Amino acid sequence: MKEIKFHSDLIQNFTDQIPGILRENFRKVAQTERLRIAELVQSLADGSEDPVQKNILEEVATAIRRLPDVY
Repeated sequence: MKEIKFHSDLIQNFTDQIPGILRENFRKVAQTERLRIAELVQSLADGSEDPVQKNILEEVATAIRRLPDVY
């Protein structure tokens, strides 16, 4: 009977950890996607010959990098 209780507690412990694990993974995925988008916008800025457009794109890339985590 103690063995069943042990397994039940162990399963409950893992179950309690799942939301935190999912939140951390969602945060990492969102951060990776933000960085990829920022790199794409930065590459557009690097390829632009219009100084105004280049400046705007660089500002957008910086703003994307600074976005806070939502999770």
